[in-house]
Amino acid sequence: MYGALMTPTRPWPSEQTRLTGTEVRRYRRGNMTAEQLAAAMTDLGMPYTRAQVTNLEAGRRSSITTGELSVLSAALGVPRLLLEFPLGRVDVVEALPGVEVSPLAALHWVETGGLAVPAVHPSGSGLVMEPVVKPSSYEDAQLIGHYRRHQQLVGQWSAGRGEEEAIRRFKHGDEQANEFARLKREQSATVGELRTLRELLRSRGLTPPELPRSFTSWALRQALGEDDEDAAS
Repeated sequence: MYGALMTPTRPWPSEQTRLTGTEVRRYRRGNMTAEQLAAAMTDLGMPYTRAQVTNLEAGRRSSITTGELSVLSAALGVPRLLLEFPLGRVDVVEALPGVEVSPLAALHWVETGGLAVPAVHPSGSGLVMEPVVKPSSYEDAQLIGHYRRHQQLVGQWSAGRGEEEAIRRFKHGDEQANEFARLKREQSATVGELRTLRELLRSRGLTPPELPRSFTSWALRQALGEDDEDAAS
């Protein structure tokens, strides 16, 4: 089932905390004791006790703080969102009070601000997705995706620099010339998309990610017209 509106059978914070406790126990077992997890959290700056760990795992807690989620994630070496929305472990999660959706749909909501559940079409024929939460704007809904794409493009460009060296060493004659021409087109497209993305972020009053500071990345900053240190920010 993708999702549904339902009547909560227990207080929503308690159900969310219970699910997180179950995931904490699953990730911890076989890797560390409850006491070791508490010590790891304390070392990270959040004093914690073995009793707090066991109470959380046993479902005896009615709520959990965002700080606890972050430090538990770091101590366990697990993405924080998987402690809240365990992909592949459960069919549905109660993302909001009375709103059950798949873990994947819940993750989509966290990233985009949009959440919908199936509902019967007004005509009575078939199902439609009925918004439960709408993002404040299309731009906000795309924001995380923009920053992720930026990261991908920088990695793509860096990989191209490595490929350039491989072509220089292992290709010869016409084959080398053709490979260099192809790579030049691809790198030009990458730089063009990256420049457009950075301009888009700036036009919305946002700061683009800082470009890497290395010899090879200097060439990228130069290609983007951001070789000046002040412009690169």
